[in-house]
Amino acid sequence: MKKLLTLAISILILANVSGQNAEQKWAVSLFGGKTEYVGDLGNGFFDWDPWVYGHFGLSVNRYVNPSFDLNLQFETGSYGYWESSTSNFFAKKTDGALLLRYKFNNGYALKEEALVAPFLTAGFGFASFAAEEDEIRTVTDDWDAFVTLGGGVRFNVDPRFSFEYQFLYNFTNSDVRDMNTTDEYNDRFISHSIGIIINL
Repeated sequence: MKKLLTLAISILILANVSGQNAEQKWAVSLFGGKTEYVGDLGNGFFDWDPWVYGHFGLSVNRYVNPSFDLNLQFETGSYGYWESSTSNFFAKKTDGALLLRYKFNNGYALKEEALVAPFLTAGFGFASFAAEEDEIRTVTDDWDAFVTLGGGVRFNVDPRFSFEYQFLYNFTNSDVRDMNTTDEYNDRFISHSIGIIINL
């Protein structure tokens, strides 16, 4: 009975929201995915083994005009890389970013109500890192600033909610989290996320 009541309330809530547009400017997204490392130790881009570097998060999206949205997003999860027993690191990462999104379903390239809506995004943020309690396998002092570039695609299956894939490539101002410091400052992290967007 409780499950049926919860389902009924959810349907009623969704039935009273409409698509994010000039009249309905706000949306909330819940997402999860995988964080990948690229740096001095190696390249974890699309390296699915081991599958331990996952994240989940929340974003608040604001409609600006048919071409642009602003997104404030937060995510937390694990971050690391394993090359060998002597070349690896592991951290708990929490970050926040402000993103400006360019939408191709802006009435020029694609219709605003397009089912498949690709986008590009850019922004900046800050990340903090924590080590496992029983083992220090990262450097945890201070925060990292980062600049992010990326894109993705939104699937507008209903005026009230959408599904989305987002890819972000993050350039950091630090080179110490992998415990291998160089003068090149070439440590970066990549976020793959899949989420559901609820338009308010």
